[in-house]
Amino acid sequence: MATTELKNDYQKLNAFKAEIAGIFKGTFISNSDALAEKIWEHCTSQSIDISLVGLSSVYSAEINAIKTNKQIDEQCRAVNLFLEKMNIDPAFQAFNRGNKIALETVKMEIVKPRTVALQVNDKGEKIFINAAPELAKTFLGRNEKVPQCVVLPRKTFREHLNFAEIEFLIYTNWLFQKQQKVVIICSGEQEIRLRKIIQLTLFGPDYDALLRTEKDPRMIKDYRRMRSFREILALRDDAGKKYELDDFIGFIHFVGDRAEIPMPSGDVFTVVEDPKNPEDIFYIYKESHLIARVDLYRSNKQEIDCPVERYPVSYDELGIYILDSGTGFSPDKHTTSFVLWLSGIPILVDPMAYSDEYLRRKGLPHQSIRYIFPSHMHADHDQGLYNYLLNGEKIIIMGPQIVVDQAIEKIAATINMPMEEAKQTVKTLILPVEKRVPLPGFENIDIEVTFGLHSIPTTMFKVYYKDAAGKTVKSLGYSGDTLYDPEKYEEWFAQGKIDRETIDTLKSFFKDVDIIIHEAGGGYIHTEYKKFAKDHPEKEIYWVHTQDTKADKGTIVQAGDHFSFIAEDPNKKLQRYMKLFDKAPLFGELSASEKLELSMLTSNDKGVSIERYEAGEIIMKEGDLPKDRSVYIISRGTIDLYKNNEGIDEYIGVSLGEGQPLGEMAQFQNNQGRRCATVKALSGVELIKVSEDIFTKFYQKFEEGYRKYATLRDAMDARNSPFKSLSQEVKDAIAVNMEMEEVKPKDYIIRRERSHNRKLFLITRGCVAVIVDRNGVGYRVGKGQVLGEMSLLEDGTPPSADVIAMQDHADKTAPVVLYSLSKEKFDKLKKEYPVIYYVLDGLRKDRQRQNEIAVQKNCYL
Repeated sequence: MATTELKNDYQKLNAFKAEIAGIFKGTFISNSDALAEKIWEHCTSQSIDISLVGLSSVYSAEINAIKTNKQIDEQCRAVNLFLEKMNIDPAFQAFNRGNKIALETVKMEIVKPRTVALQVNDKGEKIFINAAPELAKTFLGRNEKVPQCVVLPRKTFREHLNFAEIEFLIYTNWLFQKQQKVVIICSGEQEIRLRKIIQLTLFGPDYDALLRTEKDPRMIKDYRRMRSFREILALRDDAGKKYELDDFIGFIHFVGDRAEIPMPSGDVFTVVEDPKNPEDIFYIYKESHLIARVDLYRSNKQEIDCPVERYPVSYDELGIYILDSGTGFSPDKHTTSFVLWLSGIPILVDPMAYSDEYLRRKGLPHQSIRYIFPSHMHADHDQGLYNYLLNGEKIIIMGPQIVVDQAIEKIAATINMPMEEAKQTVKTLILPVEKRVPLPGFENIDIEVTFGLHSIPTTMFKVYYKDAAGKTVKSLGYSGDTLYDPEKYEEWFAQGKIDRETIDTLKSFFKDVDIIIHEAGGGYIHTEYKKFAKDHPEKEIYWVHTQDTKADKGTIVQAGDHFSFIAEDPNKKLQRYMKLFDKAPLFGELSASEKLELSMLTSNDKGVSIERYEAGEIIMKEGDLPKDRSVYIISRGTIDLYKNNEGIDEYIGVSLGEGQPLGEMAQFQNNQGRRCATVKALSGVELIKVSEDIFTKFYQKFEEGYRKYATLRDAMDARNSPFKSLSQEVKDAIAVNMEMEEVKPKDYIIRRERSHNRKLFLITRGCVAVIVDRNGVGYRVGKGQVLGEMSLLEDGTPPSADVIAMQDHADKTAPVVLYSLSKEKFDKLKKEYPVIYYVLDGLRKDRQRQNEIAVQKNCYL
């Protein structure tokens, strides 16, 4: 039945109201009609006929919890859990009003992922709970006032997003709302970190301190130049005094679990953390009156919903792929960000927020991005950086030393990590200033960087693509944010604010390149595009960082634009295939020479061929029998997995990208040899097909690789496994390096008497006893659990417990099966994938607590 027909079927609605009144008869619920109408509205919006659902049976546990709780506050909580289970709009909530449960709709808007704007009074005043990136744009697009008060939960770096992005809230409140301060409600520790970030983004580094210790003449010149840029662009009052950090922002601290929020109107509200879930749930009161319950976990929304890339992505020798071209204020665009292809390698330049999801839909899942080039550390140029932190292999941050240093300083403050530790989460590629040099890691590419005229250190760069003889074939430049205005340069020169050398650099930096990507933001600190175009008439110019969509000179790029200046080099296929086969667990048992043979066969299309699929095409169908004994490896693009649920294919939340195998389960007789899931191309996809002949030739080794991989994947995905949260890329890297071991029942796996432990273990079958003292106190752990982490994380630390293999109840002689990772391989993986360290460090702390509890409670095995 259509949605409109269901919604207007008043006979069924009235019958449903009567059903709800009957179900909740005898409870504290005072307005069951409102509950019925909300459930009806929710179901009809999804074309669900509620009369066919059988509410009492489907939600019997939740309904029973409501009816059996005789204390009103507990019953009220149970009603809210029922609404959550039904996935009803989180603004619809149950409240204790005069010893009755009232169902009310709170004036609450889910603005961004895990971020809520809550209207707290009839004057229209709102507060933010959490602060996801690009938050102000929603209000700017509606021409509404941007709220000035922000409540931050204890943990603001979650799911690879920064939920304390307050920089553009400061700008919008100050610039567009009569120099209004932003007020942050947070902990004292959070204030310290936020002050560091805002100091860095508003004012840049302390140049005077840097100049006192710097000896390098080049660096001294650069620091003086950037200091002069900051002085020129500084915001000042009518008397010429520069504004300071406390002019822009104020802080209110939580005292215990609550904080008072005074609003401009004079109203005062109290925000209180939930005692059971203080990071996600908040209660907002006016005096003793509860006005809202905000659950950030439920307050989620998809931010990126861009079109997918229809065809497999092209790995250009020189090209650009535009994510978007807006500013931090443009409501109809995301911030400027693009992929720069150099020698077939993608570099993410000025990563916008949510860029990982955007690029996944475009066929470049996060493991494809290894190089990130932030021109500077303003939030409209760097928020996507966090999408790639602790999410796989270390990213490489490129740029001049001062910009890279600021990036790491901002990372440390944002994710709450000591500076030295933050340095270990990334790699760096430091580029000399105003010196053309070969770009390390890239064939035939030179690069030169300098600093643009901006309020904080900002990089402009040029890249040169050379032929085999070293001659430049094509060149491209990018401005970052910079103010190009020769007339103003001369004024400032006359005033002694900048020198002639600086003017010459700013005017001539892009004179020797063919293609220029230049900002066109206009206004006080950005470029009016016509001034730059006038001085560069022969150049191919692409405009970014603008709200405009048309220009009379050059091209304003749009989201999804792809410009290929030098096409993909077919001669580099062999290198790409070797890398893919090397990291794919299915091929983990092949020798280096066998992987080379496979790569050469693929390059020459002999027994290993390429298949391409457009976005949306079904590659494999659940339940089908394979046509032949072939297996596949994803060469490029993104695929999604679906399982059939009552005739409907439902996405199961699994996406796969480069290097992941497909079709191997059916070949090794899982699911009676049938396809286990439907595989659909999210973006355009290119697959490497290993033909039946080649599959048969390497069958034994493929099977060994598959059995090992399937066993480890099953253990790592176990509900209690610390590895469950890791990306598939990291799990694969661990799996490839592990070796199987079998331990007889009652034999030791780890002994405290040994001075150290040289292995990390993952249990794949059986249980082990963890004995934490000499009296036999301890506990059991099983499949999916990890052992030996304490000794490996801290060199020289002896094991904290004896670990002994236990007997299986069904087969008392069956060994415990584990996969081990040597210390040497562990140290290498920990260096390449720092997320492994943080996952195991969390496990170590949990295990220490578990050991202490076992001793306190005398838990004997």
